[in-house]
Amino acid sequence: MTISKHKTFFRQAISLNYLVLAVFLFIPSAVGFADVVSFLVDPNTIDSNNDGFITGDEFQPIGSGGTIFDFTPTNNLVSFPRFQLSSQRGLRYGGGGGSSLEFTFSTNQDILLNSYTLASSGSILGDPTFAIKAGDTILSNSNTSTGNGNTYSFNSGPISISSGQEYTFEVINSGAAIQSYMDSWDYSVSAVPEPGGVLFLSSLYLLFTTSRRRRR
Repeated sequence: MTISKHKTFFRQAISLNYLVLAVFLFIPSAVGFADVVSFLVDPNTIDSNNDGFITGDEFQPIGSGGTIFDFTPTNNLVSFPRFQLSSQRGLRYGGGGGSSLEFTFSTNQDILLNSYTLASSGSILGDPTFAIKAGDTILSNSNTSTGNGNTYSFNSGPISISSGQEYTFEVINSGAAIQSYMDSWDYSVSAVPEPGGVLFLSSLYLLFTTSRRRRR
């Protein structure tokens, strides 16, 4: 009788180990992955109406994982809202040269904004600082824009960005001689488990519990 109990225990332990192994192997497909959205863009390649300006929703970069960003200029120091983009220096902001003071953005996936990289800075009267907002709520404030190739974590980050919700990038201090250039944003995406994988694990668990009941 004792030997029989030991055999049953070992069979159950082995079955449980297989289940744990399957779950462990499946987990990586549901873990987030890092990605980058770049502001190093040749404006001629996205100027859809060929008016010489990047306005409206013309700037919609796509990350390697399929995350679509929708950037819309909403305020410049002078003239109408527009992006000043360059394939070498990225996005110009801060007010200098009539550059961006504010723009909105949204994504088609839930992400976390982790850090940003500057292409360059160092204007006559200093560099801008900026905030990330959701409506009137400040999510990240007083982010520095000083450095050439420097990468900084967003203050109070990572910043949780919900799919379809509109957010605002806002320059806090601005002026005709204040400007910096944004190279890229680093973010992470939480991958959604595929239905087939969930079905596989559910079936495996059902098989395991049914097998245990039969042995009893």
